[in-house]
Amino acid sequence: PHLSWQRVLWQEIRAQMDRSTLAERIDELRRAPPHLLTSTEHAPLHVFGVSALGPSWLNALGVLARVRPVHLYAWVPTHD
Repeated sequence: PHLSWQRVLWQEIRAQMDRSTLAERIDELRRAPPHLLTSTEHAPLHVFGVSALGPSWLNALGVLARVRPVHLYAWVPTHD
């Protein structure tokens, strides 16, 4: 309740923005019909440091993987 001003502030800022946010663009891509998603690049995209990426970037990679190979590399420590 005492933080409700943040929602109001964001809504006012968002109303003044002349373009969509990254999260909105990724959501639009996720909902796009598959035939609209194309890529001229067919070489795999190799992504390191996946554990440091936020959910929006992971969603973007998921959309990209629908039209191009995406290889994710995660740090997996071992006891060796």
